[in-house]
Amino acid sequence: MEKNKIQFAPFMKFVIEFHNSSLSYNKLTNKVAENKALFTEDEIVLVEEAFLVKHLAEWETFLHNIIVYCVAIDRSKISKYLDLDLPKKLSLENATAV
Repeated sequence: MEKNKIQFAPFMKFVIEFHNSSLSYNKLTNKVAENKALFTEDEIVLVEEAFLVKHLAEWETFLHNIIVYCVAIDRSKISKYLDLDLPKKLSLENATAV
């Protein structure tokens, strides 16, 4: 049981990082929305677009981290798919390279 908690700890770390970054971007857009008089319509649209781009970049990083960690845990499927003879355990650096 303890082994499962350790194994899934990085997953929770990735989820928390993504959640926290989403909250920060959301706070910024809320500040802009609450003070519309300070911004032109074009500036509001620019902030919204920037939020979307940043959020997508965070999502990409989140998915990348999950996939790398999954490959590091169990390389059997990807090893078969890529027709590579990979060692049973991979470091995160090697999993990233794969």
